[in-house]
Amino acid sequence: MALRPEVLLLDEPTAGLDPAMTEDMTRLIGRLRDAGTRLIVSSHDMDFIYAVSDYVYLLGRGEVQASGLPGEVFRDAALLRECHLRQPWLVALHSETGLPLFRTPRALFNHLKGHHRD
Repeated sequence: MALRPEVLLLDEPTAGLDPAMTEDMTRLIGRLRDAGTRLIVSSHDMDFIYAVSDYVYLLGRGEVQASGLPGEVFRDAALLRECHLRQPWLVALHSETGLPLFRTPRALFNHLKGHHRD
């Protein structure tokens, strides 16, 4: 990181981390992205991927099964199940209730409280 790479590959960066450290990793990834580092993140934690990704590739059966914006790709619950993954909880909530699709828990909570900003 001291060399300020243009691209950084992170493989399962939250594996074995407790919730507080996962939040720290999420913030670190955001700071790196904001500083202009391109990040490629591989993970089975779809909630984490939904939180940190601008674009996703869904892999299954050794191939790319879908790609696009996280909110689009993660809406396909059946495809996620075929790839042995689950929908991020915010996407599942949207799918089951018809609530707007929120990117962060804070945005959802603000909406529920009547504050319509993130």
